[in-house]
Amino acid sequence: MAKDKKLRITLVRSTIGEKPKTRAAVRTLGLRKIDQVTERPDSADLRGVLAQVAHLVEVEEEGGGGVRSGRRTPSASLRSAPPPDGEEDA
Repeated sequence: MAKDKKLRITLVRSTIGEKPKTRAAVRTLGLRKIDQVTERPDSADLRGVLAQVAHLVEVEEEGGGGVRSGRRTPSASLRSAPPPDGEEDA
């Protein structure tokens, strides 16, 4: 991992109902509120913390890299699900 590379981290889900260890990991990243953004230098330690809270954050690499998230957006999950049996679009 390049030392000059930075990661842009956004808190996209609340920590309400999460275990104290998970809440502490989010606070370690410097995030408190939903939609708050922080930039951190890329490192193996940071990647480990992000792996613990992947379902709560979105991560972008500096320079227009792709967005990585541990969660699926509701619209994407709804579109991929087939309709239940007996129900068809009219």
